[in-house]
Amino acid sequence: VKWFFQYINWLIIINGNHYMWLQQGDPMKWLARSHQINSDWKVNVQIEFPEGQVFKCVASHDFSGHSQWNPLHANMKMAKFGEAAHLYIAGHRHNWALTQVELAEKNQTVWLARARGYKFMDDYALTKGYAEQRYGQAVACIINPRSNSETGFVQCFADLEEAANYLTFLRKKYQ
Repeated sequence: VKWFFQYINWLIIINGNHYMWLQQGDPMKWLARSHQINSDWKVNVQIEFPEGQVFKCVASHDFSGHSQWNPLHANMKMAKFGEAAHLYIAGHRHNWALTQVELAEKNQTVWLARARGYKFMDDYALTKGYAEQRYGQAVACIINPRSNSETGFVQCFADLEEAANYLTFLRKKYQ
């Protein structure tokens, strides 16, 4: 993690309950550099492209709401009742899920994403009998400002290698 924070030039850090790791201050704030966005709990991001397209993302340590059957329940709640965005992404719960959905009532297509993080089984999870997912440690979001469709403007991947392959495909397509 320290290496990643050192070599990535643009990064958003969202603080949540990370301070509990060490029992002495928040290691996320220690890792953050001054040119990175470091916010408590939630951040809204807007990227404006030279051609006029705008990408909006609502990223949060977590969103309110929960369903034992749907890991994206809280994200969907935010998409339906919160500010308009292309991507609603959260973490915190140590599970992952991705879906692209059309919200007809809002006339928009959105991605709902939850990343599980890189924390693997701990004593709490083991003693409570929680199953551990194998994938979704990180989520890659690729924005294609040249896309002719709303569904192609943003694509999300739970497999970073697949995301890199898709990005390579797009770069060749537009060369």
